[in-house]
Amino acid sequence: MYRSFVGNCLIREMEFRWHFILYSLINLIWMVLALVTFVFIYGHVSLIGSWTLPQMLLLTATFYFFDRVFDTLFEINFSRLNHLVNQGDLDLVLTKPVSGQFLVSLRYFSFASLFGAISMLGLIIWLIARYFWPLAPGELLIYALLLCFGLVIIYSWWFSTLLLVFWLGNIDNINQLFRPIYEVVRIPIDITGPILKPLLTFVIPLAFVATVPVQVFTRGANYYMLLYGLVAAAASLWLSHRLWRFALRHYTSASS
Repeated sequence: MYRSFVGNCLIREMEFRWHFILYSLINLIWMVLALVTFVFIYGHVSLIGSWTLPQMLLLTATFYFFDRVFDTLFEINFSRLNHLVNQGDLDLVLTKPVSGQFLVSLRYFSFASLFGAISMLGLIIWLIARYFWPLAPGELLIYALLLCFGLVIIYSWWFSTLLLVFWLGNIDNINQLFRPIYEVVRIPIDITGPILKPLLTFVIPLAFVATVPVQVFTRGANYYMLLYGLVAAAASLWLSHRLWRFALRHYTSASS
């Protein structure tokens, strides 16, 4: 089923290829500017906190890789949930013999965002090979696992904030409600201070977006954080599903 979704989205992207090309280029320019900004900053300082320029570039590349993967899979769908609920189209989704949460979360696939993810992945590979090689055994795998845990965590928290639409009605750009919190993790979590650091690591574990994965290369693998990431991802996903089920019990069809 998901393969057919992706295929349909690819056909749609090719019908609007100039939109695809321009969106991809704008995304790439935006990410390059963010990286160049740190190059200029490190022209005047040697460290930000305990982070060197190569470490900060890897953190930034990891964040934008994560962000573009998230946009590829989820953000394009999150922007449609408000319409689904308030125009009654969710009724049709709920009649399908498939999880409603799966359909509203993964129905569409953004190939334009995928281009940005591939670009950042190439930069990540180059940075690791240039500044962090050789690696200890298993570090690449742990880095990838932590990113996967982070993706599940961010999806779950972000999706949960969207469910407010079931009670508050038509809210434009509700899919952007969580973004200001999420954007904090573009910087190293360990320089955010004694309050935000534990909050963003253990309570709302956004540190798994970039900081914790990159620390595998800068400080070595932390197996306690790997285990905590697994638990946090599983708990966050379970909670988001429970909230989805709770929201559906309060759903009144807009078409009725």
